Amino acid sequence: MRLIESKWLQKHLTEMDVAELSPLLEIGSSSLAFRTIAKPHIEQFVHAPLRERGVRIVTTDLRDAEGVEIVGDIFDPDVCAKLQDVQAKSLLLCNLLEHLVDPAAFADACKSFVRPGGYIIVTVPYDYPYHLDPIDTMFRPSPEEIHALFPGTRIVDGEILVDGGRWSDLRRTRTSFQSIKSIVGDIARMVTFRGGIERTKSRASGLSYLAKNYKISAIILRVQEEQDK
Repeated sequence: MRLIESKWLQKHLTEMDVAELSPLLEIGSSSLAFRTIAKPHIEQFVHAPLRERGVRIVTTDLRDAEGVEIVGDIFDPDVCAKLQDVQAKSLLLCNLLEHLVDPAAFADACKSFVRPGGYIIVTVPYDYPYHLDPIDTMFRPSPEEIHALFPGTRIVDGEILVDGGRWSDLRRTRTSFQSIKSIVGDIARMVTFRGGIERTKSRASGLSYLAKNYKISAIILRVQEEQDK
């Protein structure tokens, strides 16, 4: 999750009542260390404000780590049962769809974890470099294409967020000299195919965004209630 996404989420989640949000189920939450150290803006702008308002956050991830409440594959029947038992009123799904072989099946499973009338909040790259985690299918949907993955929902809000590209990222934490040194290092690793073809492809894609903005699709969906169907 990028900083711009976390601030977008904070803005929109703040506008929603606690009773509409809690419990909130976060799919692919990663570890506590990731949310507080590697990406501290997740804690600062998303998790901490929600907890302070009394929203119960249930985290889930494929990997077992500190800060993950429900561990495992959502398609595993035991894991699926635990997720459905949460009876989530809202679901957060950030930057996962591009790493899935079948995003439609994943979206369908996620929708089953949310109560009728609940919310599904999704962010995913729209115009963004190739990045491995562990794969990247280059699925880059618009908000409308995300909506199509969740039939039986309506759009509450959706937009494409525009953020600075690779050079902007480097300059956020480095001097100009250090940033240039990092780029030269990436070029050297790329031309020698260090890390293999896929890593080389990822580095080349990243370099192509040195003077190009990143774009992220962000959308809030509401699951139809029975009487609305």
